[in-house]
Amino acid sequence: MKLSHLAGAALVLSASAALAQQQSGAVTIGGILDAGVRRDSGSVAGGIYGVNSGQSLPSRMTFSGYEDLGSDLKAGFVLETGLALDTGIGNSNPPGVAAGPMTFGRTASLAIGSDSRGYLSMGRQYTPLWAVTAGPATDPFGASWLGGVGTVATATIRASNSIAYSYGYTYKTMLRPAPFVGLGAGVMYAPGEAATATSSRAGDQFGFNVSYGTSSFFVGYGFHEVRGSSPAISPTAPVSDQPRLKQQTLAASYSFGPARVHAVLNKSSNGLAAAGAVDRLNWAVAGSATLGQGTVIALFGKADDKTAVNADFKTLQIGYQYNLSKRTALYGAAGQISNGDAASASLLGSNGTYAAGSRPRSIIAGVRHLF
Repeated sequence: MKLSHLAGAALVLSASAALAQQQSGAVTIGGILDAGVRRDSGSVAGGIYGVNSGQSLPSRMTFSGYEDLGSDLKAGFVLETGLALDTGIGNSNPPGVAAGPMTFGRTASLAIGSDSRGYLSMGRQYTPLWAVTAGPATDPFGASWLGGVGTVATATIRASNSIAYSYGYTYKTMLRPAPFVGLGAGVMYAPGEAATATSSRAGDQFGFNVSYGTSSFFVGYGFHEVRGSSPAISPTAPVSDQPRLKQQTLAASYSFGPARVHAVLNKSSNGLAAAGAVDRLNWAVAGSATLGQGTVIALFGKADDKTAVNADFKTLQIGYQYNLSKRTALYGAAGQISNGDAASASLLGSNGTYAAGSRPRSIIAGVRHLF
C-alpha cells in the first residue's frame, strides 16, 4: 500500500510539474488582415484602380512564444510571414527569394534574456534604426498607409544573419517599435557572409539606437551602416566593403491632450561623388488627434537629394481611422507627391510608372482586422 501510495504521489507530482512547465510559457498565433480599394493617378498610364492588401498595416501571420526559465530569464521566439490578402501569396520575403512562398521574411528570431536586463537575439530582425524611424512615437502612419515618413526617409528595415541586444523591449525584441515610455536601447551586427578574399567585411551591417519617453514626450536616435551599400545577403553579395552606406534618424514627439505632434530628421550618404552616389537629407512633421472612436492623421515631408539638381520631392498625406472595436477598424487616406524635374518618387504601394517631375496622387479605403 505504501509503495502504491508513493507511486501515485510521484505520478501526481510529475503531472503537476509538467503542467507547471506548460503554464510557465505561452505560444501565440496572431496577425493582421488588411484589405481595401485604391486609386492611383499621375502615372504614365493615367488612373489605375485596384484591390490591395496591407494598405494601413501590412497583412501578416505571426507565431510567437516564450518559456519562463526562472531567475527572471525567458527564452522566446518570433516567426512572422507576410501575406498578400488580395492574391493569397506571400510577400516581404528575404533578399533573393521571389514573391510567392510563405517564408518568414518579416521576422525569424530567437531571444534569451529578461524584461529587466534586456534580450540577446539572433536571426532575421528589424534594425534598431527602423524601430526609431517607423515607430508610432515618430510617425503616426507607422511608415505604412501611403508611406508616411517612410516615403521620404531612407532606412534599412531588416537585417538577416543578425545578432542584437535590446533593452526596454520584450522577448520579441525590435519587432516592437521603440518604447513609448522609459529607456530603450539596441545594438545590432550582421555579418555579410560574403565569400571573397577582397574583404571579409563585405556586406556587413551594424546599427544601434537609443530612445527615451514619458507619457507626454518621446525622443530617439538611430544609426545603421551597410558595408558595400547592399543589404542583400546572397551568393552575389558585394565583394568589397566599400562604399559604406550610413543612415541616421533623429525623432521626437509631444502630446497635447488627445493630440500629438511628431518631427523626424533623416540623413543617408555613402561618400560617393559620381555614379551610385547617395546623399539625402529628409525631414517630416506630422500630427495625430483622437476624436471619439476615430483618429485623424496628417504628415508633410520633404526629401532633399544633394546628388542631382531638382531631384527633391515633397509629400502631403492625410488619413482617418475609425475603430469599430479593439480589433477591427475602417480607414481612408489621400496623398500626393510633388516631384522635382529630376525626381520620380511615388507613394507607398503605388501602381504604375511615374515620370520625372510627375505628381502622383493616391486614395485608399479599407478595413483592418487583428486576430
